[in-house]
Amino acid sequence: MSTRVTRPIAVVTMIGAITVAAGGFIAWFHPAGLLPSGDPISQPVRLLGERMAARNLALAAALLTALAVRADRELTALMALTALTELGDAVSGFTHADISEWAGALVILAAFTWALTCLTRQPVEGQ
Repeated sequence: MSTRVTRPIAVVTMIGAITVAAGGFIAWFHPAGLLPSGDPISQPVRLLGERMAARNLALAAALLTALAVRADRELTALMALTALTELGDAVSGFTHADISEWAGALVILAAFTWALTCLTRQPVEGQ
């Protein structure tokens, strides 16, 4: 009972997971990148960076693991979760006029929405 993950969907998943992981590493090792330029870095910013890193790295690892073991239904759910997370990031970035945050989040959101549309339109085996 699984959908078929095609090569384009797998590529979107890998690029999205790598991008999410990169955001996690940036938040972890360079939390000043989360702030508008010139704002001072503080302990709360470091804490936010660590929490964002934990979230992003966990999502990226889960996406790549589900893809690797061909857990297609779980991959679909993880892609939906990642898309919703990116939607939240985009709204937050837009509200704070941070184009780098909302533009990047919208790209991942659009790519994952396309992949999810392809996955959910496929017939499920056994039905």
